[in-house]
Amino acid sequence: MKKIYTIVLTLMVSTASFGACGEIAGEDDGKRGTEGTTEETKGDIVEHDGWTKEELAMANTAANADMSQTDRDIIFYCNLARMDGERFWDTYAKEYLKGQSNGYIKSLEKDLKGVKGLAMLYPELGLYKACKAHCEDMRDKNFFDHNSSDGTKTFDRIEKYYKGFSNAENIAAGHNKAIDIVMMWLVDEGIESLGHRKNILNVKSVCCGVCTMEHPKWRYCSTMDFGTSIIEKM
Repeated sequence: MKKIYTIVLTLMVSTASFGACGEIAGEDDGKRGTEGTTEETKGDIVEHDGWTKEELAMANTAANADMSQTDRDIIFYCNLARMDGERFWDTYAKEYLKGQSNGYIKSLEKDLKGVKGLAMLYPELGLYKACKAHCEDMRDKNFFDHNSSDGTKTFDRIEKYYKGFSNAENIAAGHNKAIDIVMMWLVDEGIESLGHRKNILNVKSVCCGVCTMEHPKWRYCSTMDFGTSIIEKM
């Protein structure tokens, strides 16, 4: 896993999440910013005593959404981090990162401990369609970037499917397990702006789309788009 992890982070150095005109999504400047072909994981969620059944159910907003289990789980983990960042660190992140230590991990611990009570992200159909279309494009054209293969800019692409305000996008390559994808974005190693982390913890986001599917070069690719209003629930 560590080898794939390094490849993905290297890619992300040049393709960090951004808003319109190359601005980092999550640093709000007023600019606008189904089913995949991934293997079904049958759920890689690990329950912890640190969370009540009600809290876990609250975070599992995509439980009945028509998307892969991997994508449902990505939303679940992001929601736990948004619900109570300190508990997410204590029950998931700390164990996942056991034996590792660097400035990015230390800053993640600090940032998560300051997060509590953010709105849960609900799966949104238009955002999901935008993510699915982008993953299919990256798979079929064998590339990895925020812009489309025909040069269409990120938020111009999203606007074709989602009529609300999209404020951020994360992409990833190399993994098909939700916890790996979410932790890679949260640590954000090699990304000075911490754009992926900021996108997941953006206080203005209330919905998202996620899609993960196979990729000919990087094995898997994922796209997660965020929005500030739910136009059509999944």
